[in-house]
Amino acid sequence: MWASIMRAKYLRNHQFFNCPLRQGASTIWRNILKCRDILRQGMRWSVGNGQDISFWCDNWIENKNLVELLSLQDVDGLDPSLKLSDFIQEKK
Repeated sequence: MWASIMRAKYLRNHQFFNCPLRQGASTIWRNILKCRDILRQGMRWSVGNGQDISFWCDNWIENKNLVELLSLQDVDGLDPSLKLSDFIQEKK
């Protein structure tokens, strides 16, 4: 129940790792957000259908996303809403 309340109050249209810190957030929420980097270090993806993984913005190797890994300078042409599922092709 607590997780549902926090999700509704703070995450709304954001994923946890991309959620900005809003003014007026509780001390508990601020401290939870401070721990995100520690959590990232121990996380591994379960790809599944790929609909929950951002192709460009989520971390792939050594806690870096593809923009960082490929040293892309011009990110204006990239669509940040693309998901991994957009690149998965079914076997024929």
